[in-house]
Amino acid sequence: MFTDSNDIVINYYEGTNFNVPERTSPLSDDFRKNSELNLARFMTVRANCSTACSKKLLADLPEEEQTAFIENAKTAQNNLKKINNNLSTEFDSCIRGCFGK
Repeated sequence: MFTDSNDIVINYYEGTNFNVPERTSPLSDDFRKNSELNLARFMTVRANCSTACSKKLLADLPEEEQTAFIENAKTAQNNLKKINNNLSTEFDSCIRGCFGK
């Protein structure tokens, strides 16, 4: 149990006003855990690919520019990217290629 700013006790026990079925998640625990695992897998592969591709393609650039390319690659849509050049396209292709293997 917790209290709000007025020191009124809030009971989150199932069936109370603060924990009614409409306010709980419609997803099962197994589905939610599987989704979280898939997201963690994606993020791990993405981070590893980004590191490997930056060592391969961006090694000659200063660290600030490398960071800019890495942040730019996180944007999925080409029309929203801040850097649109051949190196950026190659870097994106390298990262996307990791997911195809």
